[in-house]
Amino acid sequence: MTPKVLPMKYPTITSYPYHANLLAVISNNNETLPWFYSNYIQLEVPDDIYNMRLDFYSSLLWKSCPYLYYQRLSRNLINKKWKCISEFIIDCIDSGQYVYFLANYFFIPVSRHYKNRHYAHDIFVYGYDRDENVFFVADFFKDGKYSFEKVDIQSLIDAYNNLNLTDNFDWLNGVELISFRKNIFRFNLQTIIDYVSDYINSENTSKKNNVPSEHYKHCWSYGIDVYKKVAYYTQLLSESKIYYDIRPFQILFDHKVIMTQRIQYLEDNDYLNKELGLSEKYKDIQTKMQIVRNKVLIAKEKDDKDVYIDILDKLSTIKELETSVLKELIKNLKITDGIKDDNIAESARIDATSLSLNKHNNPLNIIDKDMDSVYASNINPTFPVYITLHWDNEKSFNTIMIKTRFAQSLGITQFDIQILSRESNWITHKSTNLIKYSHDDYTIETVKIKFESVVNSKGIRLKINEANRNWGRFEINWLGVYKD
Repeated sequence: MTPKVLPMKYPTITSYPYHANLLAVISNNNETLPWFYSNYIQLEVPDDIYNMRLDFYSSLLWKSCPYLYYQRLSRNLINKKWKCISEFIIDCIDSGQYVYFLANYFFIPVSRHYKNRHYAHDIFVYGYDRDENVFFVADFFKDGKYSFEKVDIQSLIDAYNNLNLTDNFDWLNGVELISFRKNIFRFNLQTIIDYVSDYINSENTSKKNNVPSEHYKHCWSYGIDVYKKVAYYTQLLSESKIYYDIRPFQILFDHKVIMTQRIQYLEDNDYLNKELGLSEKYKDIQTKMQIVRNKVLIAKEKDDKDVYIDILDKLSTIKELETSVLKELIKNLKITDGIKDDNIAESARIDATSLSLNKHNNPLNIIDKDMDSVYASNINPTFPVYITLHWDNEKSFNTIMIKTRFAQSLGITQFDIQILSRESNWITHKSTNLIKYSHDDYTIETVKIKFESVVNSKGIRLKINEANRNWGRFEINWLGVYKD
């Protein structure tokens, strides 16, 4: 029998299981990148130095991630309806559900706790092979490293059945199931700006977002302020006054890796000028943080307390560099959606021959700078449809740009550019070829048409001959007329 294995990709974040497992599921699809880069920005740490659980601020991501279906079942219900947990897991995998629950790692052969210590930990199951008699599982099994492993079916049954819930708090409150959900996420640059601002200013994002279930976080440290907590923790490590935990330093390193990738994404998608070199500057911060993380590992291995003094100096340097680069980032991020200044269309009077009954979707919307507003035709428009721009004074131009979301369903596919002559006649100046689009989501697609320069005309008209009308109409989010 062919093994049944759900898709998994080694994740970018491997500090805690809930991040690693979620990202291992969704990272197989590049369409999830805009969501990923809109999250995992802010950091938080509890106020108790004995609980140095530095982490990404990620309020309810398992439940709020648009690319996941999420559900939770009680152990009692599962035990009543299935004879064995293995049957339940196999049924879930067969239906595309990943399975997540607490297990006793005393019974997990790939764990360092195997037959050594009764230890409750969450395990993530993503497949099975009946012929080999194994489940495919993911977790931090050995040496604190996240990995994909195989566990024989009976061992996992024993690990599930022999978990002592009297002595161990079930922080998952049962068995969680997730499955990949094909969805559309709308990238919003302002979200990134807000989170980066919170990070720089050490804002309590949980309090700011007014999340009732996170009321206990009112005294936590956020953003740049987490360096103070990590520095204090490092000082205590150097004095052997507190337990050793590599995870705060690993989280800081993960944060730098993701921030570097995020800045590169912003550069590649024209939200940020690549010539500023911010991704390279942040790459240097990432390298410095990797050195810190490695030095902490060495200090533990060699029991060298003097290394911590150097670590404290490097943390201070990283904090200063990061603050400077992120301030420069916010200053230079462009919420323009690729809209250039000097758009001649903005000064025009505009009308169209096909109008939506939803009056707010009128032609004026395509000459503002708001990508959330649209011009929409009526349902089942009669072609050609004319969109006309008039100026009081003569204009010269040679370029038209049209921006559309959900273009495969709503984008115009062929049109003529007509110019108003001094005799007040409309003359066809340029006809487009068939226009094809690549996306059917919130991605803004741009059609740019250059033509022989028009000199001193008071009008331009789009004669739209055909359009995608999967939703019964066509739409335009923005129109630009330029002299390049």
